[in-house]
Parts: sequence; structure tokens; C-alpha cells
Amino acid sequence: MLSSTENTALLLFTRTPQEEVLHKNLIEKQKVSAQKQFFHKLMEHARKLGQNSGLSFSW
Repeated sequence: MLSSTENTALLLFTRTPQEEVLHKNLIEKQKVSAQKQFFHKLMEHARKLGQNSGLSFSW
């Protein structure tokens, strides 16, 4: 019998940090480079969480 995690995959759909800056302004009055760095860190954090989830992970 298969466990529920054997039939489950985690897919992470993201935009590039550059695209996120164009579509979202989370850090007002900050330089574009600082905003790109912020979104890059968020994406890396999400990627690490996905890899450590124990599920089949693709990004």
C-alpha cells in the first residue's frame, strides 16, 4: 500500500526576482536592486522548504 506522500508532489511556480519587482512593490522607496535581492531571498527560502518537505519537489 502506498502512503499519501508517495503520490504527492510539490510544485513551486515563481516569477524571476526581476519580474516580481515589476509586478509588486512590497518595499516602497527602496532601490530596484534591493527589491530584487529581497525576492531572491524569498524564493531561496521557499525552495529550501520544498526540498526539506520530504515530498517529491520540482521548481
